[in-house]
Amino acid sequence: MGGGQFEPVEGVTLEKYAELAAAMTGATTAEEAEERAVARGLPPGRYAAIAEVWNERVLGIPEVGARYSELYLSALKDQGVEAPELTEDQFVELMSLQAGNRGKPADDILERFGLTPQTYALVSQEWAQRMMTDMSLGMRIGQRLAAAMQASQAKPPPPEEPTGTDDIKIL
Repeated sequence: MGGGQFEPVEGVTLEKYAELAAAMTGATTAEEAEERAVARGLPPGRYAAIAEVWNERVLGIPEVGARYSELYLSALKDQGVEAPELTEDQFVELMSLQAGNRGKPADDILERFGLTPQTYALVSQEWAQRMMTDMSLGMRIGQRLAAAMQASQAKPPPPEEPTGTDDIKIL
């Protein structure tokens, strides 16, 4: 995509798109997302197409994805979204569960920690920053995650449920 990777899509810059994406927090239908986009200056009926192009770039071009992540997290904070404070133990448990779920934070895992996808992103950013500024913390968490993953793989499978066919006699 070359130098055009950051070019606006129908006049929507990456900065504006990150603001729009953050504004979609809690939107449950395409109609609601459309209303929010129009309320923020987009022409009616254009949000889905614009989002599709930006999402393609965000997912396909590492530089765009990294910049979008920064802008999106900042926009969430600007909109008053706050992440709950997780202890180190909670963070390690969350990351262990997520890793066991192939890296995707399932709704039930997030709910267990009182998180939404948006607050999860903020929590992840906070812990990443902590670990980058305190290498011993990063190493300790890495070791704990590795141990937790190894322990989860070493557990024997649960016993099979009885089928009730043991009492059946064939004559």
